[in-house]
Amino acid sequence: MKQLVISILTFITTTAFSQSVESIDKLVSEIDRTNFTDTITITDSPRVATRPIQVTAYLNGDTLLKTVARYSTSTRVRISYYDKQQNTPLYVKDIDSLTKEILVEVYDKNYDVYKSTIIKPLEEQETKQPYRVLHNSDFSTEIGFALVDRQAQKYKFIGKLVETVPMTPGCGTFAWAIVHKFEVLTTTFPSYDKKYVLIIQACPEFLKDEFFKAGSTYEISVATNSGVTFGYSVINNYEKENLPIFWTREIIKQK
Repeated sequence: MKQLVISILTFITTTAFSQSVESIDKLVSEIDRTNFTDTITITDSPRVATRPIQVTAYLNGDTLLKTVARYSTSTRVRISYYDKQQNTPLYVKDIDSLTKEILVEVYDKNYDVYKSTIIKPLEEQETKQPYRVLHNSDFSTEIGFALVDRQAQKYKFIGKLVETVPMTPGCGTFAWAIVHKFEVLTTTFPSYDKKYVLIIQACPEFLKDEFFKAGSTYEISVATNSGVTFGYSVINNYEKENLPIFWTREIIKQK
């Protein structure tokens, strides 16, 4: 009887495993046959060779289905296929773009590895811990930011800081941002007719001490949204003033 129970459990486990891999293969095939409605490419200059220099995302509407990552020091290409509901990788495959050799292959469901083949890992830890492949291959956050950023109108301002306002708490459990008021010296905003502008600085503590000083001049690249998919707790001492408000993308102190 004991052997019979073990045999039944083995059969059930093996069947569930094969169905899981088969279902993922089916989803991957469906994604590859999809007529993608949009693509986004993001580039970076990472300090480590295990981070990609370019990631191209393939979307249907706003749903991320697939990413292709390329690296600066190798011919490796990492292809990630995403679960439509969880927005996490369900299958990752690394190939050599020249030889077409499969270097890594991992099947997943909610970071529970069903099957993995690690021939040439991107990082040493991926061999013993295949789930790291999934974490290293999840670019959904970066793509989400890129989608939000692309929806924003962008302008440049050169402005003089009107006054120094108290610093926010540091970003941690909560993401903080603060509003500064600038006198507009020049701008690329068409027909800007206000003397002042309000600009939101996210996590201002990341800038050096005394960066914001009344009377100093700043060159500021701004956008009409925050560029991220989460919300900030914004401290705004100028809520009653009828002035346009923007989010900082980059700020440089001139003097």
